Amino acid sequence: MGERDRIFRNFIFLLIGGIIASLVEFAIEIMLARRLSDTGYGHWSYAQSVFIYLILIVDIGLAVYGAREIARCREQINRFIANIVVVRTLVAVILSAVLFIYVLRLGIPAHLKTLYMGGFSILLALAFNPEFVFQGIERMVGIALWRILNYVFFFILVLLIVHRPDDLQRVSWLRGISYIGAVLILWLIIAKITGLPRFGDIAVNSWLPMLKVSVFIAASTLIVNVYFTFDTLVIGKFLGAQQVGWYSAAYKVVGQFLGLAIMVQVVFGPVISRWRDNASKLDWLTSALQVVMLYLGGLIAGGLYFISDVLIIRLYGQEFLQSVFIFKVLLIVIFLFFYQTIYTTLLLYSGKERLYLWSMSAGGMVNLVLNLIIVPIWGMIGALAATLFSHLVIAGIAFLFYRYRVQKELHHIHVLGISMKMILFFVMLVIVSFINNAYFACILFCAGFTILYILMNLKKISTVFNGLVTNGERLI
Repeated sequence: MGERDRIFRNFIFLLIGGIIASLVEFAIEIMLARRLSDTGYGHWSYAQSVFIYLILIVDIGLAVYGAREIARCREQINRFIANIVVVRTLVAVILSAVLFIYVLRLGIPAHLKTLYMGGFSILLALAFNPEFVFQGIERMVGIALWRILNYVFFFILVLLIVHRPDDLQRVSWLRGISYIGAVLILWLIIAKITGLPRFGDIAVNSWLPMLKVSVFIAASTLIVNVYFTFDTLVIGKFLGAQQVGWYSAAYKVVGQFLGLAIMVQVVFGPVISRWRDNASKLDWLTSALQVVMLYLGGLIAGGLYFISDVLIIRLYGQEFLQSVFIFKVLLIVIFLFFYQTIYTTLLLYSGKERLYLWSMSAGGMVNLVLNLIIVPIWGMIGALAATLFSHLVIAGIAFLFYRYRVQKELHHIHVLGISMKMILFFVMLVIVSFINNAYFACILFCAGFTILYILMNLKKISTVFNGLVTNGERLI
């Protein structure tokens, strides 16, 4: 199978899986928001933010490291699988034991202690998360299946068991059970595709060299989650659970669309890893990522702007009316995230994890400092400003690192061209804003933006498609 066919097939699998998983996740979040109330939903959102950091500690960057190395050295796949799973499991067990004691000593209500203890089942299940295996062998159907299964299982459990605010303490345990079910099915599939690793594949002496690389990826991922979740923690500290619920409701919707950028990253990542020593191929990949990411970011952010009022109220009800303004501001984050993902993906999968770390560190530090300083003063507006500015910092630094430290002879980075696309986006936004019907305005914007974008990028799109050949031997 040629590279073009493989990339296209993998993207389609992830897209279908992502759409199904997102729809199910939407249903779950709406169900939880309605059944737990805004305060209960705020507590669950706050707990999720805590769990995310614990999950990152368990993974230690090994998922990205494993996918990258399996793509480059597929003959050693069982060795990578065995050592990554064993290390993550050991970390999960130790971390769960320590935190169990800590939670028992916390001065919080008993039902919240039970909620946080349920997070330990999530940690242990995700230590066995096999997504990195499917990404490394470039069979994205496995990742799509993983995402669908764990959300479908969670949906069924929430539907049957969570009915009122008093059921809050059960939600984290149900999440852990849903992960366990999905993990078991995925490992059965891996056993048929590659076979399972054996005890002899475990090599303790390989752990330190592996961790020396993965720790930079882990630090970067931790910082990514700082600017995605730290604002929620600060809002919960200074403004209360109700405003956490409003903010999280808007961010949940935005997050579904940010996942599309991650899909593109997952598909292109192994290809970048295999081609990272060829400057002309990286040049082509930069062009391809620009074409895809700028289009998707502009299309999604602009289209959602026109239906934002209807969307939030229909999904969550009048109780979450305050989320509409938050959602409109966060649409800017969508465009910035798609843009920054072009260069963060190229840095991460071309073996430049330290440059990737520096990019993320700058944005994460800006986000952390601004949240602590301006959220107590400006409240929700401060959290939104901190989020937007941190994404601007990451996008700018990642671009500069890639342009001047990695690929110094690029032919497909044109600042003027990117500026023209941004001008096109805002012009279309202003023109269509005069239309009163939200749905018609959304459709008109998406159609007009797509047509004009294709016309403006006809030459580049032609280069991208002609650059791939079916035998996979060369790109351009």
